[in-house]
Amino acid sequence: MERFKITLCMWTWMFCIQASFSVLKSATCGISQLTSSAWKLVLCRFALSERIEETTFEHVPSGQLAPTLTPLSNALGVASGIAAEWGPPQNENGIILGYELFRRRFHRETGDRSNPVLLANGTARRYTDLDQSLVPDATYEYMVTSMNSVGQAASAWALVRMLEAPPQDVPVPEISELAATTLTVNVLEPVQPNGAVSSHTIIRNGTEIVTIPGTSYKDRDLMPFTYYSYAIKYCTSGGCTTSETMTIQTKQDTPVGLLAPVVREIDVTWGHVTWEYPTDSNGIISRFELHMRQSCPPPTQPFPQSCTEKSFRILYDGLQLSHNATGLLPYAKYDFKVKASNEEGQVESPVTQQDTLPTIPEYVAESKPIIRDNVTAGVYIIDWANSFRLYGELIEYQLVENGDKVYSGIATVVERRLDVGKYELMVTCRTKSGQVNYPTIIYEPSTGGGRVLPVEPLTQWYTSVWFIAIVVLVGVILIFIIIAVFFSRISKKQPYERERQPLPPRQRKGQFAFSGCKYPETESILDPIPNQISRSGSMHSLGQNAFANPSFLNVPSSRPPSRSIESPDKQSLKYIEDGDGFVEKSFVQLPKGDSGMYDDDALTQASIPYSYTKEQTMFTDTHL
Repeated sequence: MERFKITLCMWTWMFCIQASFSVLKSATCGISQLTSSAWKLVLCRFALSERIEETTFEHVPSGQLAPTLTPLSNALGVASGIAAEWGPPQNENGIILGYELFRRRFHRETGDRSNPVLLANGTARRYTDLDQSLVPDATYEYMVTSMNSVGQAASAWALVRMLEAPPQDVPVPEISELAATTLTVNVLEPVQPNGAVSSHTIIRNGTEIVTIPGTSYKDRDLMPFTYYSYAIKYCTSGGCTTSETMTIQTKQDTPVGLLAPVVREIDVTWGHVTWEYPTDSNGIISRFELHMRQSCPPPTQPFPQSCTEKSFRILYDGLQLSHNATGLLPYAKYDFKVKASNEEGQVESPVTQQDTLPTIPEYVAESKPIIRDNVTAGVYIIDWANSFRLYGELIEYQLVENGDKVYSGIATVVERRLDVGKYELMVTCRTKSGQVNYPTIIYEPSTGGGRVLPVEPLTQWYTSVWFIAIVVLVGVILIFIIIAVFFSRISKKQPYERERQPLPPRQRKGQFAFSGCKYPETESILDPIPNQISRSGSMHSLGQNAFANPSFLNVPSSRPPSRSIESPDKQSLKYIEDGDGFVEKSFVQLPKGDSGMYDDDALTQASIPYSYTKEQTMFTDTHL
């Protein structure tokens, strides 16, 4: 067969293949899948043939690239998710029907990887992963797979690290090495740090005090027996989180700041002492101790004094804040101090000095004045240095010898000329508060000693028994007088009202009648007398044969005898009998005319006439 030279042109790819063959059959290689191609057969020295077109079959995609990953954050800069973006495979080899996006976690500490999780399946080539299970600052791997009708092509795993966020599940701090003024704060790691913790801030009582890079801090200069609260603020590049507070109380310490006690009241033999709690108790005060001593120098005296300072003694032990110190000496100086204690120790206050009040001196009966004589020198010496307790500032001593004052001064030893005979000696001690005499001493040089007479010492008049008794008696009398006056003032005295006039003397049987001027039962003769009724007519007149009480006869009468006399009313006569018969000697017969019982002038001048009602004159309740 003759050989032909054929030129095959593929117009799609714009190239030609020349081949010499004797068989009319040829295979073309290197054509892409699912690609349309056209062929033309050109015979050498002949014309061009018709074009033929054909499409290749699909194949599995290849060359899928890994996705591009971008960590995301919210407005506060806290990690919120991951954005993934990818392209088609380099060799699609057909029509790409969709993509699948997978994610798995990579543990940096161990190198382990979790099982992949399908996130997206579709034709989109972008996906935002906002899954709540994403852990900030964790490492994740993403892979994309492209698919056609024949198969799929998977990309390599792309690595991405989440942004940081504030720590989560942060623990409360631990306290160690607790003391009265110091403690150590230990920082624990959060359960979920969400990043690299860059700093730890110590918060005490709500105030940030220090930021430390480490995990422990020693807090100093704290107050003993005081509550403190601590918290830790953990910070990463994504933010900070504060833990819950931990409250702790420091231990007790020795109290400080105890002020000196104060003597509120002072008397001759007692004083009222008060004190306060320390300014810093540093714990629970368990007790107070009040200490006292007699101190030096003693109160002022006009002579040198020797003094031996005594040691303190406990006067009171308890929790009260005051105490009455009794059994003190008059006109003496005392020191007071207080100690406050708790379980860690005690504090002592400064000393307070106080002088007791003076009082009258006393003599010491057990220590009588010492008398020594020197016959050779012709003198005797008397010493009363230990015979008195001054209890006040000394004015002088006086020595009386046989009734004569022979010495006055502040010395306690006196030398006197010695004579033959008996000496009667008396020493007087005078202070600003009073004086006292030592009982009289009878001294006889021949006996070489003195004898003390049982004489009571001189006392102040206002302290004697008789003076006190008189004062008490006068006081009692005054109290009774005041009570009597008080009750007399507050009681309401009702005026005495007589029910009727006294009964007149008994009259014997005779003609005695009232005047014809009668008054109504409800009217009193206290009412003014009307003008139309004459004064004489209003009087009780006597009849011609009437008798009057002789006690009215001595009333002077200057009235003229022209007063009218009315006839007696027989119905008004009353007879009064006595047990022994008629009383006849008690009355005398009056002459006609004025009865002499009333005085016009006296009646006219009286501003308020004596009044009595009809019942009082008639005596309706008796036979009179």
